[in-house]
Amino acid sequence: MSVIKSGLKIVATILILIPFATQAQDMQGMQMKTPQERAQNQTKMLQKRLNLSADQTNAVSSLNMSMANSMDSLMHSSADKKTVSRARKQMAMDKETKLQSILTQDQYKQYQVLEEERKQRMMQRRQMMQNGSDNQMDNTGNN
Repeated sequence: MSVIKSGLKIVATILILIPFATQAQDMQGMQMKTPQERAQNQTKMLQKRLNLSADQTNAVSSLNMSMANSMDSLMHSSADKKTVSRARKQMAMDKETKLQSILTQDQYKQYQVLEEERKQRMMQRRQMMQNGSDNQMDNTGNN
């Protein structure tokens, strides 16, 4: 009987971990993209969602490429987490300022909505991952 319970615990643990392993692979795939790929994806998304003109698309593309290269250098630096976090925040503020000068007022408002939605999705993912870690500990009995 205890062999069956042990087997069921193992199966339950595996079933719980499969979605997280898949999600981790998806996230690793995003991180493995080159700065150029990330910049192109961001530009395409903004072009589509904000209906950018050709001049705006070129300016946004240049900005995204610059930001992606800077971020890549920062992430591969030997700086501590606190320094990296501050630099990322400053880069984000700089990008916001530059975007505000590229976009129309309406486009910038739309961009702010998109950014807020992106932040919400990220928070939900973090919560899901945290809840998954909590559930995993609960299911293994290692609280």
